[in-house]
Amino acid sequence: MVEQAFLRIQNLSLASQEGQSLVKDLSLEVSAGQAVGILGESGSGKTLTALAAMRLLPPSVIQTQGEIYLEGLALGPLSEVEMCKIRGAKLGFVFQEPAAAFNPVLPVGVQVAEAMELHLPLGKVERKNACLELMEECGLQSPADIARAYPHQLSGGMLQRAMIAAALAGSPQLLIADEPTTALDVTIQAEILQLVNRLRSSRGLALLWISHDLGVLASVCEELVVMKSGQVLEQGSVHRVLGAPNDPYTKELVAAAPRLEVGP
Repeated sequence: MVEQAFLRIQNLSLASQEGQSLVKDLSLEVSAGQAVGILGESGSGKTLTALAAMRLLPPSVIQTQGEIYLEGLALGPLSEVEMCKIRGAKLGFVFQEPAAAFNPVLPVGVQVAEAMELHLPLGKVERKNACLELMEECGLQSPADIARAYPHQLSGGMLQRAMIAAALAGSPQLLIADEPTTALDVTIQAEILQLVNRLRSSRGLALLWISHDLGVLASVCEELVVMKSGQVLEQGSVHRVLGAPNDPYTKELVAAAPRLEVGP
C-alpha cells in the first residue's frame, strides 16, 4: 500500500481578479517528516503556493483549479472555523517578515502563549512553562526576559526564532516557511538553518521551505521543486536536481550558485 502524503497539492492554479495567471497546474507532495523546497525568483508563484496551502490567499488572488489535501482531507470545502483548527495544530507558518507578523503592542511571550492556548489543553501555569521551554528550544536564551519583550526590542534573528516558536506552539506536523532567512546576515542565517534541522530531527517535522536561494534549500531539504512564472519546471531529489538538472533554467541556477553543501 502506497503511503499517503501528509500534504498533497493537486493541479493548483491561481489567478488575479483581473484574470492574470499566477500559478499554473502545480502539483507537489510532502510526506510525513519530509523536507521539500520550492525554489524560484520573485514573482514565480512560490509564496502564493505556500499561502494557498494554508488557505490564506489575499483577496486579490483566486484559486481557479485544483485542490489541496491534508492527510487525505480536502481543504477547499472547509469553513474558516474548521481551517482555524488546522492552522497551528497541523500546519505552522513562518513568515518572511516576523516584525510584520507579530502584534507590536503585545509582548512576544504573550503571543506565543496565545497560539498554544488555541490548540493545547494546558492550564495557565503549564502553558507559561511550556512557552518558555519552547522559546528555549528555539534557541532563545533567557526566555523569560525575551517573553516580556516587545517585538521591536528584539533583533531580527531573535524575532525569527520567536516566530518559529509561535509557529510550533500548537505542535504542528508540518512547518511552512516563506523565505525566513532572507533578511538575516549570513551568520544568523546559518544558525537558523541549523535550528530548523535540529527541530526537524527532534520533532519529526515535515517542512515546506520557500526560497530564491538554492544554497539554503540544499542545506535543509531532500526534495526540490523549481518554479518560474507560475509553473513547475523541474522537481526531484536535491541530489538529482543539483547533480543532473534537466531544465535549462535549473542548469543556469546550479551553475551560478556557489559551492553547494547538501544537508541536513
